[in-house]
Amino acid sequence: MRMNRRNVLVGLGTIVAGGGAALGTGAFSSVEASRTANIDVADDAAAFLALEVHSSRAADSGFVQASGGTDGNGNQQGQIEFHFDATAADGDGLNDDAVTSFDDLLTITNNGTNDVTLSIGPDDSSYDAVLTPYVGSDRNTVIDGTQILTADGTDAGDNEYGSSIDVGFEFDTTAGDASQIETIVITADEA
Repeated sequence: MRMNRRNVLVGLGTIVAGGGAALGTGAFSSVEASRTANIDVADDAAAFLALEVHSSRAADSGFVQASGGTDGNGNQQGQIEFHFDATAADGDGLNDDAVTSFDDLLTITNNGTNDVTLSIGPDDSSYDAVLTPYVGSDRNTVIDGTQILTADGTDAGDNEYGSSIDVGFEFDTTAGDASQIETIVITADEA
């Protein structure tokens, strides 16, 4: 075989291709890098999606309460907790084979900068028929992911911000065992 430019280029191309296959392409499959981050964690009442005991229930807090109580100014602290069992009020729980409603349990406010849709339900979707969240005291307006909480604006001292929605719960123990619901999930997705 004679050495000419074409054969030299073919030979070099073969060497480069073979070397690339043998040694890899130079792409990577994993990177771990540390970067500065500024993250604050807030109580439910002050978070980007604020969860507060409804003002009509703040005094009795039998079925819903802020885990950290309130500060000296009456601001709620901690996480929202629901109690529909023997720890709530004087009863031992929900009525069996009945539909029980709790109007205006909490207020949810969008303190973020994007409009969001809201959905609420049990952590186990097989109990969706047992728990129905609704707007305030209107049991006919179910919170189903179509309600939009807007991110209106202001702040830097002037406060205000997004829209709010009052939430009530209806438990239908004819549809299943409500005592199996361990967690109520509140989801806000960008609208």
